[in-house]
Amino acid sequence: METPVRASMPTLACGHDGCAGTVGLPLAYHFNIPMPMAKLLKARGLQLGRPGELALFAAWKPMRGPPSRPEPPRVDGQRRALVELGSSVAGREISNKKRLALFLQACGQSSWSPATFCSIGELTDELTQCADAGSDALWFLKHSSRDRNEGVTVHLGIAACSAAWAAMPEEEQGNYIAQREVRNLLLDASGRKFTLRVYVVLVANIVEQSCTTAFRELGSADHPDRPQFASAAFVRREFVCRAHPDAYDPDDPDPERHIHCTLGKFEGVSGSLGSDWALGERAWPALRRMLAACIGPFLPQFAEDAARDAGVAGCRAGARRVEILGVDALFDQDLRPWLIEINQSPQLMPVRGNDMATAAREAVLEDVLRATVDPVKRSAQCGIEGLLDEVLAAGAWEELERWGAW
Repeated sequence: METPVRASMPTLACGHDGCAGTVGLPLAYHFNIPMPMAKLLKARGLQLGRPGELALFAAWKPMRGPPSRPEPPRVDGQRRALVELGSSVAGREISNKKRLALFLQACGQSSWSPATFCSIGELTDELTQCADAGSDALWFLKHSSRDRNEGVTVHLGIAACSAAWAAMPEEEQGNYIAQREVRNLLLDASGRKFTLRVYVVLVANIVEQSCTTAFRELGSADHPDRPQFASAAFVRREFVCRAHPDAYDPDDPDPERHIHCTLGKFEGVSGSLGSDWALGERAWPALRRMLAACIGPFLPQFAEDAARDAGVAGCRAGARRVEILGVDALFDQDLRPWLIEINQSPQLMPVRGNDMATAAREAVLEDVLRATVDPVKRSAQCGIEGLLDEVLAAGAWEELERWGAW
């Protein structure tokens, strides 16, 4: 990779008493993930960072080499920053459909999702015990770890779904779940099924005012070298409504009516902003309650992930960790929300030929930077004090849940 040539770089100084953690920190960024964020960072006066240089912001995924060199080059591991956007273990867990279903069951929140079965044995037992259970309903077989509607098939009746699952190679069966369609589904004005894509941002931040003190003294008993982090989840008030290509028909298991809803991937999928949805204001409180109930329990793990990664890197890197999630939800005719799935690192690239969708995706990234990076750049504060106020002051986000010593 060519080393960037640039003029003298403006720097940031940490505002915490006695903390030299960010003195001389360049207003630079590291970036290589598939999101159109570079121009937004440049508009803030940030410049491309050099390999090994600690930056203000990073969204960097270490590159993997061939099998003979499975570990990333050392220089990739050094592309760190004070504020880091990336993927966490918690995000990976939350985006796996089977693990999400099991977790919701464990914490008593499974009523927010449609009936979900994590093994073919569970589905067979349901079919045996309740002969008419879902006999005329639509059922979906979904791959646990694929997104963008990949690995999803639709079946009319629980028996058909069970037969399709049993017909899979045995080694593949464990990768799938079965999920029943939402009853009395709310449709759009054209009689089409529509899915809401709601954006959630997770933020973990070092707790102690002095970053240096935190990394030296605030480790847990099990991990004395790790700092303490607190975490919070925020939901973006503007969401996207995505309508399926064909009119809804509960008696026709056609993917065009029930599965295909990814903008830019399937022909005929249309999108609109949640602020233009006539029922949006009435539906919002219940949607927010559902998100808080289902995402809040993951915040301790997200804070632990941030502490582990920051502890490895030393004081300045990863003092603030950020992750974007894309939540898919449906509503029934009683305006009750249903959680369908949660996507880690949701697709935010431009959609060719769809200016509305492209602008909406860029607006998500702008709102994330405005809430999590701009306050640090403005005030030179990388600690937790005022973080909630900073995010909410950005105007686009509402708090869902928080965890830790705020």
